[in-house]
Amino acid sequence: MTAHEQLSRLYEEWRRLSEGEAESIRAEAWPRLAGIQDHKADLQRQIIAASEPFEAELARAQATGHVLENPFRLVVQELILLETRNAEILAERRHAADRERAELDRSSLNLRLVQRSYGHPLGSAWYSYS
Repeated sequence: MTAHEQLSRLYEEWRRLSEGEAESIRAEAWPRLAGIQDHKADLQRQIIAASEPFEAELARAQATGHVLENPFRLVVQELILLETRNAEILAERRHAADRERAELDRSSLNLRLVQRSYGHPLGSAWYSYS
């Protein structure tokens, strides 16, 4: 397998994982998301390792007079867009969770205030019989 083919396979795997990441975020499947991110960290190391031989192949081709542009430039740009989209989806989910938590905190405070206003301390019943 050439370095070009190896990088193509790795970038396609990254795309597949990024799409799974988006699904996991939307479904709020946080353990699955963590697994995907672990896999992507390993994949990142593989991409870095595969990039060196590819860059050498590209340099050799350019040294022989072939004017070649990196064919992965558009692929990487697309993957960056997927990552950006996932970050935006995650930020939206986090913002919604923060709003929900704030609402729950307000409700909890209101319930404590109502309890203080209408509730009777446990010890008061004992005092009435003495």
